[in-house]
Amino acid sequence: MESIDIKKINKNIVHDDGTIDSFEQQLIDLSGGVFDTQYPLIVDGNTTCLSYIDEIDENIPLIMNVSTAVKIREKHDIGFAYVSRCTSLLKKSVLAFDSIKYKSSKVVVLDDFTDDGNPIVAICRLNKQIGCVYVNEINSIYDRQRFSNYMINAYNANCTFYKNEKTEHYITSHWSQLPDDMIYALSTENYKHSFTKNQVEQDLLLNVEFSDYLGYWKMIDQTESNGSIYYCFESKNDSSYPFLVVDEDLNVLCESFDELEIAVENYLSANELDMSI
Repeated sequence: MESIDIKKINKNIVHDDGTIDSFEQQLIDLSGGVFDTQYPLIVDGNTTCLSYIDEIDENIPLIMNVSTAVKIREKHDIGFAYVSRCTSLLKKSVLAFDSIKYKSSKVVVLDDFTDDGNPIVAICRLNKQIGCVYVNEINSIYDRQRFSNYMINAYNANCTFYKNEKTEHYITSHWSQLPDDMIYALSTENYKHSFTKNQVEQDLLLNVEFSDYLGYWKMIDQTESNGSIYYCFESKNDSSYPFLVVDEDLNVLCESFDELEIAVENYLSANELDMSI
């Protein structure tokens, strides 16, 4: 964003030569009592650090109110030195998801923990209007206790989860307490950018008939052929049954790799399809 647009938000941090005070300098001025607190802090001139969130306008500024910075320091015991790294922390974030309480806000999971092992999160409100300018706003940064429960509640509320290239490794390392279907959605490439619980349930066919498979199988692929969908699962812990292939009606076509070719041949023959494998 141009300095002239930043000036519409906080004219005091834009100098005559067009340079703009860094976020770190603004926090130093706030600590020294020389920052005009009637204006917000400008974290960054854009929000490209969160570009993996589908709904975000990454071209508008990222701001933080003075009251928020003070609350983070005094209530959550996170100092200005940490807060000054906000852009780089968001850029290295591992996941984001919709806030249950505030529909315009996203919970951004930072790749950082407290000494007690609690994940640190940032809350980002999207598309807030300040005068004639729209901004994204950091509403808080804090450590979240019982974070697995927090994520599960958001998942059960059908909130959208937003993934990036760091998500899979982070899930594998830290979130083993999550339910299997949620871990699957977070770690599989089938959902490269985002997902909701409803999408996952539909894809995994989570109904009573299929529920017995969930503890033992992990879906590794799905394909569509001749108007039908087929799901291929990999056993989690039983090497004697490495494969499970079912059709869209949950009919098991085969339960081992050795049976796969025969199952496909039988299916093609039964449906009079002139195809070979």
